[in-house]
Amino acid sequence: MQLLALTDQGVVSATSFLMSLLIGRFAGAGQLGLYAVGVTVFATVFTIHGALISVPYTIQRHRPLATPGEHAGGALALCWMLSILTAVSLVMLALGLMASGARLEFSTAILAFAAAIPFAVSRDFLRRFVFAHLEIANALRLDFNVAAVQLLIVAWFAYAGMLSAVTAFSAIGISCGIAAIICLHQIRSKFRIRFNQIRATMQRSWSLGKWLVVADIMIQIQGFATYWLTLAIAGAAATGVYAACMTVISVANPVVNGLGNLLLPKLVLEWKQRGAAGLRRKAIQDSLLLGAAMAPLCIVVVLAGDNLLHFLYPGREYAGYGETTVVLAFAALVYAVGMPASFALASMEQPRSLFVVNTVGAFLTVVLVSWFTVEYGILGAACGWLLGNTVVTIWLWLRLLSLLSQSVDTQNPIQVLRDLDQALDPHSVDIVRLGEGGESCVYAVHSKHNAPIYGGFHSVILKIYKPNEPVTLGEVRAQFAALSRLNERLDGMIIDQWTISTPKPLHVCETPLALVMTSVPGSRDLKLGAASDDNLTPKAVDDLARTLALAMRQLWYRGLTHGDLGLQNILYDVPTKSLSLIDPGTDEWCQVCANQYNHRHPAALELGHLIRDLGTDVKDLIGNPMARLRREVFVECAIRTYLGTLRSTMDRRCMVEEIRESAKSHLINTLKQPLFSWGLFKLIVTRLVVRRMDSFMERVVAGFEAEDDLYSPDCSILRTSGS
Repeated sequence: MQLLALTDQGVVSATSFLMSLLIGRFAGAGQLGLYAVGVTVFATVFTIHGALISVPYTIQRHRPLATPGEHAGGALALCWMLSILTAVSLVMLALGLMASGARLEFSTAILAFAAAIPFAVSRDFLRRFVFAHLEIANALRLDFNVAAVQLLIVAWFAYAGMLSAVTAFSAIGISCGIAAIICLHQIRSKFRIRFNQIRATMQRSWSLGKWLVVADIMIQIQGFATYWLTLAIAGAAATGVYAACMTVISVANPVVNGLGNLLLPKLVLEWKQRGAAGLRRKAIQDSLLLGAAMAPLCIVVVLAGDNLLHFLYPGREYAGYGETTVVLAFAALVYAVGMPASFALASMEQPRSLFVVNTVGAFLTVVLVSWFTVEYGILGAACGWLLGNTVVTIWLWLRLLSLLSQSVDTQNPIQVLRDLDQALDPHSVDIVRLGEGGESCVYAVHSKHNAPIYGGFHSVILKIYKPNEPVTLGEVRAQFAALSRLNERLDGMIIDQWTISTPKPLHVCETPLALVMTSVPGSRDLKLGAASDDNLTPKAVDDLARTLALAMRQLWYRGLTHGDLGLQNILYDVPTKSLSLIDPGTDEWCQVCANQYNHRHPAALELGHLIRDLGTDVKDLIGNPMARLRREVFVECAIRTYLGTLRSTMDRRCMVEEIRESAKSHLINTLKQPLFSWGLFKLIVTRLVVRRMDSFMERVVAGFEAEDDLYSPDCSILRTSGS
């Protein structure tokens, strides 16, 4: 696989190298500078499209919203839509430049660039797609087809004396279009475009990509600022010389980028399957490998940089820049060493960290390159890039190691399994990382050979608590007891053809601190599913709400609670009509439920908790109105269903008031958190949330207004012993 990846990148890098060489020799330094700036814009467009579509697809493809084909089809449709929008924007820019009297060669180059963009972006998406699936042979075929057609067209333009930046962009567009059509035909079975799935794919990609795109733009600014600033400060000819020096460095691209193409998908798998220690080990290994790949180039450039530059570009305008080539070689080495840290942070879905580091790095690079270019020319620009890369690489590694030190060690699942059974062979099971929360990481363990893992179960769930979180053994045992009560009361219950499931706790491991339990049906929780699941029709939402209310009534009637009844702890599957309740809380989970349990009805506490969650989840006000509607309808239906089970109007009236007061108590408890410590912010949030909760309760009450006045001040508190 790595050999194919290196061969593929060799084809890509050789094509880029020959393109720069042909333009520099047959069109001159001015056209090479214009072409080099255009290539940086190509790279920036690819980065934006990749960060918004391809990279989120790579990271999220192991947990798609719909079928894998629909997920891939949605990403492909988004790629086409965004590429067309980009091309239209560039055409408008070119027309604007023409109207303002700018140089014609700039406007013409932008128009040629705009025509090539949809085809080049499609090729880039398909290339990233096959790499995400580790189908390197398909990537090699795609890139070979591009190289063959592109170099033939450019060679013909050079022979005819028509080679320029504009004709080079035309060759890129034609070659990418032909190769993309061939590749798409070969892998067409992997895509299924459903228009009703495109929006959900876009929303999920945007949730991760909005940070990645800004972070990657900062990387592009950091990497290409030297071209743009050199063009602005020293002119196109100087930029062409700088591009020629970079061409010498690009001889290492087949190795560095070839290995780099495999970094993200492999690091994603490492994080998913082996957790923090596996990701740390893999990132360090990749960094050492990339550093070793770049080291020979640095040595050769130090010894023979001037000779290499003269051999490739024999013109006088390229002479005397050996020192610049040496500085650029070491800058590329530093950049390569930081690549695994950047991809590892993306694998952990830490785009904000990437955004902060790369933004500061881009700003620093622009300042240094501008200053040094004015003072020292092209050599100064190279030094500015080297210093910027050094700061970013060090910061990326420090941030990655800091985050990994806070996560659960990859050996912990194996230690937990050994605590279950000393004779258990770790190679006989598959360990899959399901996710990570504030206090714990969750793993699914499946037997490879259909042999029971523990207690006759062939698959179990491990909830491993982070060592730096203040979770005690007593709290884990309390959760074990809460889960046992929930499982005993509700597991296997059938209500209106819906089956209720809860995990059965199996074992508490003390070192590392972990809870072992059985798995349950349902791959989606209601909080996330409400945003994208087409199966959540109005009838399905109503059925789920009724089932939940009637099931929970069995607990509430006995004075028991779930303890942390949030939409994120309700799993469901509409086709199989399964509803699962997970992660029950204990007294430590919620102060309101713990402190007021003796004089508030369990139903009021838990339904008030749900209303508080709806009120404080303000992101869906502008992010996804359909998700907000589904969540509110679900909670409203659950409350109405429960109110309908009460014996009298007086009981309903009392319960409504208790639910309202419980929601406000939960809100007050939430506002005590450090996030809301700022007085003005707390005031704004309080007013907004209270308004939402009051509006919600008014709709609930409206359904029972015809029966009686629900606002009687003489209502007495219901006893917790039953309804």
